[in-house]
Amino acid sequence: MIPPRLIRPAGFFITRLALALLLVLFAQSAIAHKFELGDAQLSVEGDSYRIAISADLIEAFERLLGLNGSDRFLVEQVRGLDFGVIESALSEIRAEISEQTLIRFDGDPADLQALSFPSPRDIRAVLDRPPENTEYRLVFVGYGDVPLGASAVSVQLSPLLGDMRLEVTVPSTTLLQAGRTSQTLSLQGTQETTLSTAVAEFLYFTWQGIIHIVPYGLDHILFVLCLFLFAQTIRDLIWQITAFTVAHSVTLTLGWLGWVDLPTVFFEPLIALSIVYAAVENILRNKPAGARFTLIFFFGLLHGFGFASVLGEISSSEGQWLTRLIGFNVGVEIGQLVVIAAAFLAVGFWRKELWYRSRIVLPVSFAIALVGSYWTVERVFAALA
Repeated sequence: MIPPRLIRPAGFFITRLALALLLVLFAQSAIAHKFELGDAQLSVEGDSYRIAISADLIEAFERLLGLNGSDRFLVEQVRGLDFGVIESALSEIRAEISEQTLIRFDGDPADLQALSFPSPRDIRAVLDRPPENTEYRLVFVGYGDVPLGASAVSVQLSPLLGDMRLEVTVPSTTLLQAGRTSQTLSLQGTQETTLSTAVAEFLYFTWQGIIHIVPYGLDHILFVLCLFLFAQTIRDLIWQITAFTVAHSVTLTLGWLGWVDLPTVFFEPLIALSIVYAAVENILRNKPAGARFTLIFFFGLLHGFGFASVLGEISSSEGQWLTRLIGFNVGVEIGQLVVIAAAFLAVGFWRKELWYRSRIVLPVSFAIALVGSYWTVERVFAALA
């Protein structure tokens, strides 16, 4: 048994560590650059093909130059590059993309005969625009010949470009992972979904669900931590997480399928406000009540619209939509379990101590409330801008 004289200092240490981590989350959220998913369009006409690619310019420069920081810091770093650095970087980007863009017809690579890139002056002009509401995109076009009688095509692009939405001539959309080869797409107007393709797609969207909780879903992480801190028993925690999960699963499905359309400017501030409410209730109350579970369910509905927005950015709801939806939802649940497991490892040992509430629950909830309040104000002003 650990002596009380060691337990109490450990509790103080955990509290300070949690507060420090929350401040890091706050700082990262304030400066986080949200990369936009790129688009690749492959058109096959007769004996030639054309591929047009639009990618996140900031992401390409970040990966090539090894820049640190995000959002306004990262964007300002790229905007602050002198013309010579831009010219050199663009030359390297062009060389990597030309070398790593592979178009395969029936498994055999085709030549990429021409690749048009924006000039350094074009890039400088984009970067010199006011940062508000500016979309930093890198757009280029390639051409090539299609082998006679080709019936299927697959595409691989440079990992510099990040994940892409790939569209081909026939009505088909798929997700193209950074640096990976796409599934084989039929040029005859039909797509055959194999078991391996379905499994790969399920695993990919499961992974996307996980990383959109840990580490990218900072607001969802803080909300789940509020649920963990409030729960006095495992049963309380299970009831809260269940209410939250059922609710966000409903609106994730409805929102992504387009059956319910709620503007981002409406639900994003409310998601931040839900964090404030949960944290403040942690401070003011120490026993669960029926009203809390009802509110958690309501807040879960709001968070579900946030998940639907994220899933909509990486995939359409066409084709094998059920595989993507289930995979993403499973990933979100895994991400939530990771957050809860980490919280248990950090402070679970002290949950039965008399000082647990005063030295861990209250200060951590207060810090979460501050972060949530900042996000609420920030998002309201962004919505009004």
